[in-house]
Amino acid sequence: MGHDSKNKRHRDHSDANKEEKDIRKARKKAEKAAKMLGYTNDTNPFGDSNLLQPFVWGKKKEKDKTEGRVDVDSEESRLEIMREIERVRKRRDDREKELEEMERLRTEEQRLREASQYGDWQKKEDEFHMEQTRVRSKIRLIEKREQPIDILAKNILQIESANDPDQNESDLSDKLAALDVEIRDPVEIINEVHPNELGKLQSDVENYLQLEQRKKGIYIDFWMALLDVVSAERKKYNTSHISTLHKSVAKEAQDLFRGKSSVELTRLVDDILKSLREGRRSDVEYWEHMISEVRIECSRMRLREIHQSLLKKQLDVLRIWREREQEKKEKRHDDEEDGERERESIDLQPDEREKERERERKKDDSAESLEMLSVEQQRGLGESEEHMPGNDEIALPGSTYWWQDKYRPRKPRYFNRVRTGYDWNKYNQTHYDHDNPPPKTIQGYKFNIFYPDLIDKLKTPQYFVEASDDPEFAILRFHSGPPYEDIAFKIVNREW
Repeated sequence: MGHDSKNKRHRDHSDANKEEKDIRKARKKAEKAAKMLGYTNDTNPFGDSNLLQPFVWGKKKEKDKTEGRVDVDSEESRLEIMREIERVRKRRDDREKELEEMERLRTEEQRLREASQYGDWQKKEDEFHMEQTRVRSKIRLIEKREQPIDILAKNILQIESANDPDQNESDLSDKLAALDVEIRDPVEIINEVHPNELGKLQSDVENYLQLEQRKKGIYIDFWMALLDVVSAERKKYNTSHISTLHKSVAKEAQDLFRGKSSVELTRLVDDILKSLREGRRSDVEYWEHMISEVRIECSRMRLREIHQSLLKKQLDVLRIWREREQEKKEKRHDDEEDGERERESIDLQPDEREKERERERKKDDSAESLEMLSVEQQRGLGESEEHMPGNDEIALPGSTYWWQDKYRPRKPRYFNRVRTGYDWNKYNQTHYDHDNPPPKTIQGYKFNIFYPDLIDKLKTPQYFVEASDDPEFAILRFHSGPPYEDIAFKIVNREW
C-alpha cells in the first residue's frame, strides 16, 4: 500500500514537470514569434495583454479527437507562417529602400540639371554685361562724352565694326566709322589721366581684357600691355609704393632704356635674372626693382608697336567704310525710285503723307535710345505675347510746350507687347474645348517706352487714361517732360 502511494506521487510530480515544460516551450515559441513580428504583451496595435499566449482551439481539438483525426503539428505550421511573414516584410523593406534610393538619385539629377542650367544662364548674363562695355564705349564716343578707356579702345572698336559689322548695331557702326582716327600714343593718353581716375581706368581695362580672352581675340597683347602700364602708373601715385630706392632705380632705368629695343630689353631682363640665380648680384632688392622697371618699359614699347599696326589697319577700314557708304547711297537711290513709283500708284492725300513724315522726323534718334530699343527687340516675345501693332499709336492734337524754345521736342521710341489668352467663360466652355479653343482675347499690355535723355531724371513719367470716341476702347497717354512729347495708345476699355 505504501509502495503504490509512493509511485502515484511520483507520477503526479512527473506529469506536473512535463506540463510546466510544455508551458515554457510554448511560451518560448510564442516569444520567438512575437519577436519576429516586433510585438509584446504591453506593446502591440491590438491592445491584447495576452498576445504572447498561444491560441488553443479547444472545440476543434475535441472534434478532431472524437472523429479520430490525426493532430498535425500546428505550432510548427504557425512558425512557418511567421517566417513567411518575416520574408515578405523584408522584401517590402528592401523595396522601400530601393524606392528611396531611386528618389534620392532622381532629386540629385534634377539638382545637377538645374545647377547646370543656372550656370549657363549666369555665363550668358556675364557675357551680355561684358559685351555692353563695348557698346557703351561706342555710344560715348559718338556723343562726344568719351572717357579715357573709350579713347584707348577707339581704334580697335572702329576696326572691329568695319571688319565684322553687327546688324543690330549698324547705325552705331556707321557713326563710329565717321569719327576721326585716334593717332595719339596710348602711353601719352595714360599719362594725361588724373591720378584719381586711374583706379577706374584699370578696372575698365581689366573688363576689356576679360572680354577679349573670352572670345579669344587678337588684341589680348594690347590689353595686357595696357594693364601693366596703367597699374605701374597707379603705383607711382600710391605713397605706399614710393621709396628713395624706387626713385633712384627709376632714374637709372630711364638712362638704361635709352636707345634699346624691346628685344634688347627682354634680353637684359634674362641676364639680370640669371646673374641673381648665380649670386653675382649682391643688392637683390635693387635689381628686382630694376627688373620691374624694364618689364614696364617693355609693355610701353609693345603698346606703341601695336598702336602703329592699328593705324595701318585704319587705312583699310577707311577704304571699307567708303565702299559701304557708296553701296548705301546706291541703295537709297533705288529705294527712292521705287518709292516714287509706289506713290504714283497709290492715291494718298498729300496731307496724310506729310503728317507721316513729320511723325518720323520727330522720333528720338539718339544712339542710346536706339540701343535700348535694340536690346528690347532682342529679348523677343513671351509664350502668350504679341507685338503691339504700330497703328495702335494715337496721333495727339498739336500741343505747345513751355520748354520747346529751349529743347527740340521729340517722340520717344517704344517696344510694346500685348498679352493674349483664352477667356473660358460659360459660353466658351459650352461651345469650345482645349482641342478647339475659342478666339484669343487681349488680357493685358506691357509698355516699354524709352526716355534716355530726360532733363529731369528724378521725375517719374506719368500715364493718364482718357475717353475714346469708341466706348469699347480707351486712350492711354504717357507724359514724361522735356524734351519728350506725350505719346498715346488705343487699348481695350476694361478693368486691368
